[in-house]
Amino acid sequence: MSAKNVSYENKAAAAKTGKLGTYTVIVTLLVLAACIVLNLAVASVPATYTRFDTTSNKIYTLSAATRRFVGDLAQDVTLYYICEGGQEDEQLRTFIDRYEAESSHITIKTVDPVRDPSFLDSIGATDADNWSVAVCSDRRTKVVRYSDMYYYYNENYGQISAEEYSQMYSYYGSYLEAYYGTFTEYFGGDARITGAIEYVTAENVPAVYMLDGHGETEFSATLTENVFSYAGVTTEKINIALDGEEIPDDCDLLIINVPTMDLTASEAAKLSAFFDKGGNILLITSAGCDSFANLMSFTASLGMSASSGTVSEGDSSAHYSRQPQLIYPSVSAAHDATAGYASNFTQYKVLVPYAHAIEFNAVQGVSLSELLYTSTQATAGDGSGTSAYALAAAAEKGSGRLIWIGSSQMLTDTFINATAGANLYCFFFMFSWLHDAFTSGLPDIPQIDMTPPTLSVSEGQANAWGAVLIFIVPGAVLAGGLIYWLRRRRS
Repeated sequence: MSAKNVSYENKAAAAKTGKLGTYTVIVTLLVLAACIVLNLAVASVPATYTRFDTTSNKIYTLSAATRRFVGDLAQDVTLYYICEGGQEDEQLRTFIDRYEAESSHITIKTVDPVRDPSFLDSIGATDADNWSVAVCSDRRTKVVRYSDMYYYYNENYGQISAEEYSQMYSYYGSYLEAYYGTFTEYFGGDARITGAIEYVTAENVPAVYMLDGHGETEFSATLTENVFSYAGVTTEKINIALDGEEIPDDCDLLIINVPTMDLTASEAAKLSAFFDKGGNILLITSAGCDSFANLMSFTASLGMSASSGTVSEGDSSAHYSRQPQLIYPSVSAAHDATAGYASNFTQYKVLVPYAHAIEFNAVQGVSLSELLYTSTQATAGDGSGTSAYALAAAAEKGSGRLIWIGSSQMLTDTFINATAGANLYCFFFMFSWLHDAFTSGLPDIPQIDMTPPTLSVSEGQANAWGAVLIFIVPGAVLAGGLIYWLRRRRS
């Protein structure tokens, strides 16, 4: 063969190899592109169709009530999943992804507050903790805390958060259930998140206003976060001193928190008009408020007045050690505002410090009730002698409700902490009685029992399965292997 022919054949082979290489690269690129497109397509498919719920308790399955409500949603809602450091709870993330799959009006976004510390403030969710879900619409925001989605229930303790359970377990260890009985873990994310979506899309919700302009005291963050935020309530300040400004029609509750100066006669008249048409008022005052003539004219119209001194408790068992002005009052179990506390928190004591007495004078059409009161051995500081005095009281006229607390320090962090939260819990029941909180129109959404299912077998069944797994299965495998070996040897 000539050199010329060899050279030609080498060039032809090289050309053929080059074409094959080009085809290989093109095919590889096409396959990679197809894989990328396929992955993107699968990622865009709702989680309902890509992640199947194989759990026995169906933790990843939305309730029928939620699916109906979300499916009919006509307003855009964004669920911000709060993950510090980008570390997600995969179980919770898988669950909330189901909401996006059920409605084109729902969008899920993950937010890392460490990388963007101002974001939570921008959406009004500063109280959100890690793995919370901030549910936002154009109207309002509601935070569903992680600790509210997972909780424990015990017959003796009732419902407690996962955090409280962890603290109890760290103290008692494996003896916890021996002392208090079984704690069952539940997941209530379905009810909490769906309820939050309903709340943020509601056209109107009851509003709470704080009276301003008289040196009123700000509530502490402890009370704000554990009462107002927990109830989904945001407060707004209002100054009604100007003649042209009335109490808004959407005001469900007006709070007057320890004013240091008197109201004007015009303001007192506005309070009376607001109460008479069914408004609710929370009044918190300190000793010395009896000098506020206009404020006292309003309370007098309801048959209530303030004593001029600080109450001292004469019964040593009803006040803090050697300090008769730090009073452990009786809590009324007969009134709806405090009955819930009196019935369920008997192991805790409310402590009312430096309070003035609230005295009653009958007024036709007004129902008056003592909520917190002293023993019969107390003195009011105005020389009126020993008697039982009301330290907090309620007035009702028509649909209007008022609670008057005669202690400016009862709801401070100092005395909330000193009572292990008892003052806070008691106030929560009072607040709930006063405030017409948003009422859900959703049917009951079941909570999911997180207890792993157990397989129960009888002793006979256990013995039978033991024989199968220990003798029969290994014997069958050994016999099969022996038969295979013999056949191979003969062939």
